[in-house]
Amino acid sequence: MRPNRLISTIALTVFIALTAFTSSRAEDEKPRPPASHSALNIGVNGFGLSFGNSQRHNGLRINVSDRDLLAVNGLNLTLWKPKDNPDAVINGIAVGVLGPVAGEINGVAAGSIAVVAEDALRGISLSGIAVVSSGEMIGIHAGGIAAVSDGGLIGLGFGGLAVETDGDLRGIGIGGLATAANRIQGIALGGLAVIAEEGIDGATSAGLAVVSTKSVRGVHIAGLAVVSERWVEGINLGGLGVVGDHGIKGLASSIFAIQSDGDIRGVVTGAIGIPGKNRHSREWQLLGIHGRNIAGLAVHGMTIKAEERFTGVGVAGLRTRTGRLTGLGVAALVHSDLLQGCSIGVINLVGKSQSGLSVGVFNHARSLNGVQIGLLNYVADNPPLLRLLPILNVHL
Repeated sequence: MRPNRLISTIALTVFIALTAFTSSRAEDEKPRPPASHSALNIGVNGFGLSFGNSQRHNGLRINVSDRDLLAVNGLNLTLWKPKDNPDAVINGIAVGVLGPVAGEINGVAAGSIAVVAEDALRGISLSGIAVVSSGEMIGIHAGGIAAVSDGGLIGLGFGGLAVETDGDLRGIGIGGLATAANRIQGIALGGLAVIAEEGIDGATSAGLAVVSTKSVRGVHIAGLAVVSERWVEGINLGGLGVVGDHGIKGLASSIFAIQSDGDIRGVVTGAIGIPGKNRHSREWQLLGIHGRNIAGLAVHGMTIKAEERFTGVGVAGLRTRTGRLTGLGVAALVHSDLLQGCSIGVINLVGKSQSGLSVGVFNHARSLNGVQIGLLNYVADNPPLLRLLPILNVHL
């Protein structure tokens, strides 16, 4: 089940459970006599005041239970449970003691239990339980438990439990438990989660996680993690982790891990690490900042690892590991295959060639084109008597 389908199921289940309000499928299949449209109309040519189940009316219409309604322009007041009104279009104000049900509502709608539109809900709606549209939802819509739209939400949606749409959310979505959409463009808040199938552009905040299968761009804050199966871009703060499978760009900060199979560019910071298993091997390692290429400023209390290249400034409490270090690397252990810049650590290991400066207690390089400063300095390609030197080793 897709993540946003889960939220949809929660919201719709709550709605259906509460609403004996809408007709059941079994009732729909029973043969029904034609609806009576008898009404007391006070006015001229459909304008004025109507008491009863008038099919069309302009003005004020008051009815016990709407059935086969077609159109109201004005104010429609329903005193009890509406029946089937799939073709009804209400323009103006729709109020139900339990709630209005129509094909399309344009204007203001309110009900103690639910506001339901088969095709579209536009304007302002308020319900004690749920606001639901099988089509689009445009404007300001608030449900005590849920605001649910199959066709997309444009504007502001609020749900005490959830805001969910199978379409795009463009505007603001606030869900007490979660906000979920196909794509989010705007602001989304979820007590536990914000979920988008096709990406997020904007600002989000969630108590646990912000999650998308596509790219996440903008400002995102999550108590547990910000996760994307593609790019994470902008300012991203995850309590335990920030994960972008294709890459991370901008500012990313997490207490534990910042992880990517792609490139990391910008400013990334972390505090501590936890044991984690490398997905490509059976080695156990400490999590920290991990990417294929890292460019910019990276600071972590434990480890920084760039599979191919690190360019910029990297400061780690325990270890910095990369194929090529271009810039400055600082850690207890700085380990690179190629060094072009400066390495400062208790131990500095260069597996191949060093071009630049290394400062530490022990410095090691296969070949040196620069300076080593430390208690012991070793260069494998030097003549035997010059391979291990105290204090200083220079080759320019």
